[in-house]
Amino acid sequence: MGRMQPCGTDCRRVASVSLGTMDSHAARTGRRPPGGGMDEETLERVRVVIAAIPPGSVLAYGDVAARAGLPGRARLVGRILAEDGHDLPWHRVLRADGTTAPHKTTEQLARLRAEGVLADGERIPMRRYRQA
Repeated sequence: MGRMQPCGTDCRRVASVSLGTMDSHAARTGRRPPGGGMDEETLERVRVVIAAIPPGSVLAYGDVAARAGLPGRARLVGRILAEDGHDLPWHRVLRADGTTAPHKTTEQLARLRAEGVLADGERIPMRRYRQA
């Protein structure tokens, strides 16, 4: 999604804590989970679903939410990708109608095309490429 902003002083302080006492998100990023109060388990469930989308396949934000046990929380998936998705195959997650993130259309379509996912204009045919 968007470029990650550098951490401020608080993030450096958090990162300096012993890794043995930090949860996996904090250990990986040096920051607390995104979403102000979102628990670590929710974050990791969403990340696991996204990481499991194979090249050549896509899912909608709502599909990811449902598979992570969070039906109806498509916007939460988008927020997680925006805040903590830099190391995930974010380009494989689309809107339900097959359109891309508006600010990333060119890059997202290029990444998908490189994996064999072909757009019809600026829309991905979800019936053809949606992961089973």
